[in-house]
Amino acid sequence: MVQSKIASLPFLRDEAQACCNLTACGIRLDFSRQRLTTRDLAELYAMAQEKRMLENFRNMVAGQCVNVTEKRAALHTSLRSWSSDAPMIEQVREGRKRILDFARQIREGIWRGCRGERITDVINVGIGGSEKGPHAVYHALRSANQKIRVHFLSSVDGVLLERILDSCNPLTTLAVISSKSFSTRETLVNATAVDQWFLNAGIIGADRARHMVVVSANAEAAQQMCLPEENLFPLWKWVGGRFSVWGAVGLPIAIALGPEIFSEFRYKGALKWIGIRRQPP
Repeated sequence: MVQSKIASLPFLRDEAQACCNLTACGIRLDFSRQRLTTRDLAELYAMAQEKRMLENFRNMVAGQCVNVTEKRAALHTSLRSWSSDAPMIEQVREGRKRILDFARQIREGIWRGCRGERITDVINVGIGGSEKGPHAVYHALRSANQKIRVHFLSSVDGVLLERILDSCNPLTTLAVISSKSFSTRETLVNATAVDQWFLNAGIIGADRARHMVVVSANAEAAQQMCLPEENLFPLWKWVGGRFSVWGAVGLPIAIALGPEIFSEFRYKGALKWIGIRRQPP
């Protein structure tokens, strides 16, 4: 096992140590002047070969069962793939088209609130993988083409809820309720609070469907929220929550930044793992 010693400041400042970096897809990762040395890195490469890391990665991409606990594949790589050979690609393409079409409708003012006003704000209601991924991407890319604001409501924090709702107009707000299982208590509590906010503004009955959509692997999620089935954007059980930003969990990003930027984000992610697959064993 790699066990680096604590490096001294003179060692870290030595220009000769500034040699640890990786470059891929236009991104350069410089981890020089860290406790990780070139010797450590060589040992890590050797360990990866010993554990057959690349072979196991390729098995995962091919759709083999790698989640032995739940006896499932882990196919988040298919979410960002454009290859016709990728496992489950037809489901992925159908879901992707719905995401991009819906985002385009909102940004172009085709999909509007129940009183005919354009959507200006999106509230992402989710926790864990249903919040961390899209929040990080939105924070990183929001200056690119932001047209609609996104607010992230995760923890059951009354102060955060109040601050978000106070900054939004219910008539111009869309809530995206995101939960793979649709049984996460924090998400359901927050979804109920946001729904009540809409109700207090007179958005009731069928009008709610213009202001709320659901992202879930639970086929009954829309029904649970008393929404029509077309308001459900599906996840799949073979996608882990931490990697679901490439699929429907990324809907708020597609809405806020546009289908083109979301597609480019997916494309660059695919380039990265294709580069890994092509590495020699």
